[in-house]
Amino acid sequence: MSSATVAATDNRTRCDAIRHWLSPHRLHCIVLAAYVIVVATVMCFHEPWFDEAQAWLIARDCSWREMILERPHYEGHPPLWWMMLAIPAKLGVPYEMGLKTINLTCAALMIWLLEFKTKLPEVLPFLLFSVLPVRRHVASLCADGRGHAAGGHQLENP
Repeated sequence: MSSATVAATDNRTRCDAIRHWLSPHRLHCIVLAAYVIVVATVMCFHEPWFDEAQAWLIARDCSWREMILERPHYEGHPPLWWMMLAIPAKLGVPYEMGLKTINLTCAALMIWLLEFKTKLPEVLPFLLFSVLPVRRHVASLCADGRGHAAGGHQLENP
């Protein structure tokens, strides 16, 4: 056999292996792709808030020792987020691009784990990531200005 024939046969077996793997996982791949597309589209229009900028500045300006041992006492949460942000921040990646890339990577990894590594029913992971955020935002819209979530109406005292 010539090397071109071996390469063509090897390439065909790879395509067959991908096709064989893809057939039972088609819905999972569609959900993953749709989720990444929607999140990436929303990220294009999202402006970072103060707390996101603060995390970026901590990751950029603090040493690794400060991030792990000193800063968590003042911030109140574990330093893993700063440690992930520190890689692009210390390399000089622009703020929004670095922050959104880490966010998209974490979100895609989470939905990949949920879709491919759990034994949940087929539709449940998609519903978890599509219906629950909508429910939360509808609940916050129904709350009135004083923080009461009674459908926009405050309960009256008798």
